[in-house]
This record gives sequence, structure tokens and C-alpha cells, in this order.
Amino acid sequence: MNIVKTDIIESTVTAHVHMKIPTKALIDWVTQAYETPAINYWVEGVKDLKKAELEIGGLTHNYTYEVKVKDQDSQWHHITVQTILDGIERLLSGKVTVSTRQKFYILQGVNEACTDGTGAIDSDALDCIVQAGLFNEVIYG
Repeated sequence: MNIVKTDIIESTVTAHVHMKIPTKALIDWVTQAYETPAINYWVEGVKDLKKAELEIGGLTHNYTYEVKVKDQDSQWHHITVQTILDGIERLLSGKVTVSTRQKFYILQGVNEACTDGTGAIDSDALDCIVQAGLFNEVIYG
């Protein structure tokens, strides 16, 4: 923990928290990104790769969607469990900037997933998670 020493009222504390997120919750969030309006305003096309196995970095992803982004390159990007994990880590660590409100919704969903297995995440927060995971920034919305 880093404690910034100033007036006690104005001091801040940085805490690094490690949470074990159930794989089922991550799979649910991959599916939610695909099946709800969370990302459809910037996605041009979708291929469901759930039945096909995709290998990335030596890991097989059985729950994967491939999305085509509405941009100049019209490239296809894979949304996997790793995309969700990367997005959560980047947003909660501050590597990718979002509002405090979005961080709260993300942390709330992660906390619920870790405690009771439900882990419902707000669609706007999930949109930020997917973008941070895919692009290392929030580009759209």
C-alpha cells in the first residue's frame, strides 16, 4: 500500500486487491457482450465461434466470439475470457481511464461474481471492459 502523506483528510491510499473471478462469470460476460446491446453500436458484424475452438497464445478458447469493428480497417477481433480479464485489469488499475462510476459498476460485478457467482455487470461497464480488453483504451461511446 502506498500512503500519500498530506493532511489526513486529504490523504489517499492505493490498495491492490487480488480476486479470483469464476470462469463461469467470465464466460457469461463474453456471452453478454455478444447477445446484449452492450457493444452493438460499434460492431459491424459478428461470428459465433462458440462451437469452434480458437487457439491464442497456446490457450484454447471454447467460448469465443469474433466481432468486426466499424472502423476504417474493418478488422476482426476476438472477444474471449482473456479479453474480459484484460479489460477488467486495465480499467481497475487505471491503465485505461474511465469514470469513477464505471469503475464502481465493474468492481460491483466482479465482487458479486466472486461472492455469490452471479456477477451481473452493467452493459455500459461491459462495453468499457471489452474495449479496454481489445484496444487498450475506450474508443467508442
